[in-house]
Amino acid sequence: MKAVIAKVTDCNVNVNWEAPDSRGQPITNYYVEIKGKDGKFYPVNSGVKATVRSLQVPMSNLTKKPFNLIRGQKIAARVSA
Repeated sequence: MKAVIAKVTDCNVNVNWEAPDSRGQPITNYYVEIKGKDGKFYPVNSGVKATVRSLQVPMSNLTKKPFNLIRGQKIAARVSA
């Protein structure tokens, strides 16, 4: 999959991505994860429809468990199809 972009705007993290090569199989959902303070990735959704290639996550969600991110900390996101 091509680069995933996570950008903070207002009080949200906007995660954007491009569709990967489906290799002949239809893509049905994307799963977005954000890295927590402990270095592990945690899901922020249960599946984004294949026609959507962005997700907005409130920063207030990322300061709570399991993420526990603090102000000024870099945000890493990954997306799988």
